[in-house]
Amino acid sequence: FFSTGDELRGVGDPLAPGQIYDSNRYALDGLLREAGAEAIDLGVAADDPAALKALLLQASAQADLVISSGGVSVGEADFVTGALAEVGRIRLWKMAVKPGKPIAFGRIGAAWFFGLPGNPVAVMVGFRQVVRPALARLAGAEPKPPCVSARAAARR
Repeated sequence: FFSTGDELRGVGDPLAPGQIYDSNRYALDGLLREAGAEAIDLGVAADDPAALKALLLQASAQADLVISSGGVSVGEADFVTGALAEVGRIRLWKMAVKPGKPIAFGRIGAAWFFGLPGNPVAVMVGFRQVVRPALARLAGAEPKPPCVSARAAARR
């Protein structure tokens, strides 16, 4: 997994104007480990299409599943989906999920790819709702959606 963005800095590093801490990598590391996955932290990718393509290829050679955080929307510095289209295949993009609409899904060689948004809450929601069930399925489990029984208090 990796984050994207020239504005990202490590926790504890000094911030210049326009920079933010990369909290998503820490969240993804914890979520992946909680799900029983062996997490490989590939750091932060610059907002550069050639660098992203190289990192996607590197990551797909190392892992069964690649996750990126940020760069999957349509902003001027959002290069992940374009890089994915060049080195792999986009299977779907812009799921109807709030928060987290610009989630991308595809393949890079034999590796599965999930591109999550840069918003920290959207990363966690996207992971819980999309990536974690996929991890369970890849591990041979039959993920079941949560089921809750309820009774209406009144008729309308």
